[in-house]
Amino acid sequence: MRLTIISAALAASSLAFAFSPAFAKSISELGVNITDAGNTPAEVQKYLETLAPETKKAVLDGCATYLKDQTDVEEQTITFCKLAVPQ
Repeated sequence: MRLTIISAALAASSLAFAFSPAFAKSISELGVNITDAGNTPAEVQKYLETLAPETKKAVLDGCATYLKDQTDVEEQTITFCKLAVPQ
């Protein structure tokens, strides 16, 4: 019984963090956390290599779309995408 209560408390605290503004801020419009991806093309490429192949493709496809139409896209996302997608 005690283990069940502890497990429930841990799960609740994890969910509370997942729905917190700080957690939401770290996830970009691309669906991944790009806050520590870097500020140079080489750093961003190194970051992209850490992603699963299907995630990397989705991020690059999203970037291509956002670079075509930058309306209502966060500046951080545009900056990342300009470094991630060769132009």
